[in-house]
Amino acid sequence: MERTGGDYDIGEGFGLLIYDLPAPKERPSREVRTERDKLLKAWKNWYDTVSTRLSCLGYKLQYSVVVVSLDEKTLKEVEEVRQYATESLEKLWEMDRLKLIPRKRPDIKVVQFKPSSAKDAELLVQLFKQSLLESLQHLKDLIMAWLRDQRPKEYMEAKVRDYLRKLRSQDRLGMLEKDEELRQLLNEIEVLSL
Repeated sequence: MERTGGDYDIGEGFGLLIYDLPAPKERPSREVRTERDKLLKAWKNWYDTVSTRLSCLGYKLQYSVVVVSLDEKTLKEVEEVRQYATESLEKLWEMDRLKLIPRKRPDIKVVQFKPSSAKDAELLVQLFKQSLLESLQHLKDLIMAWLRDQRPKEYMEAKVRDYLRKLRSQDRLGMLEKDEELRQLLNEIEVLSL
């Protein structure tokens, strides 16, 4: 039975994408001078790439927890990221003669669930909207800080474009286009970043 959350068809349910990745405890130095720095930089790049790809698959609830739709496309994307994470981490292990990177495989799971009523579906949609509002408000605050710091316009435009591209890829229900409050905040961001 399909459930809807107001104007949004949530289909046959969602899944909680929960991931645990081995993360670097220290940052690489800015100037890569040693083998250790090179390895730390590669490990951090791996971590950033995998966590970003996973968080872009749905609505991020908190660190390493994302609500994703259970459509075939999304589940295929999760599997592709899982495979990429495992294979690329194994390559890092081969480079790691210093044994800095823990020999722990990425743990990426999808726990399926369905809202049991229309009210539950509506609450879920409100949770997604709140997540999007917080993300957009954060972007607006960043733009205000960049304007105060007099950052170059090209820098700001590129950052805003990238941020919004990622946010739109997360928005599987199309709330950014349908919800009046979200659209209004998007318009404010566009005006500020001109």
